[in-house]
Amino acid sequence: MVHPDGKVPVIHLSHLELSPDAAWMYFTPLFGPILCRVETKYLQNPRLTSDAIAAHVEEVARIPPVTGITADATGTLYLSALTEGGVLTLAPDGKLRTLLRDDRISGPSEGTIGPDGYYYFPTRRRPE
Repeated sequence: MVHPDGKVPVIHLSHLELSPDAAWMYFTPLFGPILCRVETKYLQNPRLTSDAIAAHVEEVARIPPVTGITADATGTLYLSALTEGGVLTLAPDGKLRTLLRDDRISGPSEGTIGPDGYYYFPTRRRPE
């Protein structure tokens, strides 16, 4: 889509998730490809400029496009993988793994950890 003034619009969406101890803010743009994090102590310091905060941003992992990020109590991140037909996890050890993949899943949305400790996410089912 091109705007009438000839410019291509830019979508400024991102996904954010706090670590369970609130020490880190994880984030990625809508279409990835990199998951980043920054210590929240830098975000909470009103004297720091955006450039000063950016100097503390760390790249965590290369990821596919995701529609949501959720953390559980252990610090494992659950990534609703838009193009993977499922859910990936990023463990505190930094390893990215496929938790669930099924061709019937289409565009899983951001999930949540239920009171039973399980990860729940909404999705559309692909037509069979």
